[in-house]
Amino acid sequence: MNRDVNARQGWASLPLAAALGLLLSGCISMYVPNGLPDVAHSDYVKSRQPAPVQLLIDWTTQGKSNGKALGQTRDDIVSVVNDSGLFASTSRDPVPSGALLAITIDDSPVTDPNSAFAKGFLTGFTFGLVGTKGVEGYTCTATYIPSNGADKLTHVTRQPLIFTMGAHAAPDNSTPASSLKEGVKTVIRRTVGNALKELAADPAFAR
Repeated sequence: MNRDVNARQGWASLPLAAALGLLLSGCISMYVPNGLPDVAHSDYVKSRQPAPVQLLIDWTTQGKSNGKALGQTRDDIVSVVNDSGLFASTSRDPVPSGALLAITIDDSPVTDPNSAFAKGFLTGFTFGLVGTKGVEGYTCTATYIPSNGADKLTHVTRQPLIFTMGAHAAPDNSTPASSLKEGVKTVIRRTVGNALKELAADPAFAR
C-alpha cells in the first residue's frame, strides 16, 4: 500500500504548479486535448536502411532538470522511439556513425491564456471554460544528428494536459485520463510520436 501511495506522489511531481494542489484535494478530472493525435506505426516514413542511434533523454520542469520525472518516464519515451521503427536500435552509448537523437520534454504551467506560450498549447480551446482549474503545457524537442559533423535537425511538438474540479463537462475534443500517470503517458506518446513523424518526413532525414 505504501508503494502505491509513493507512486502517486511521485507522479504528482510531474506537473508541479498546475496539479499538485488539485490532486491533493481529491476531486480532480484530467483531459488530454486531441489536437495532437496518436501516431500509428504506418504513419512514419520509413528509411530503407534504418541505422543504430545513440538516444539521449531529458525531462525538465520549467527549464530545470527533473531527475525524478525522468526516471519515471524514460522507459515510455524509449518505447515510443523503438516502436517507430525509424532506427535499427537505440543505445545510451555512442554508435559508430555518430548518429544521435536527443529528446527533451519540458512541463510548465500555463498561467496566462493570452501569452504566446499559452497559444502554442491551447489553439482551439478556451482556457476560461467553467470548471477549468489548471493547464500544464508539455513541450517535446527532438534533435537528430545523422552522423559526426552533420547538421542537426530539430522538431518541436506541444501538448496540454487540462485539470478540472467538480462535476463539470469534459473539454471538447479531448480524451479523459484515469490518472495523472496515464495522462502523462498519453502526452509522451503523442508529443514524441509526432516529433518523430515530423523528423521522418524531413527530406534531410531521408538523406
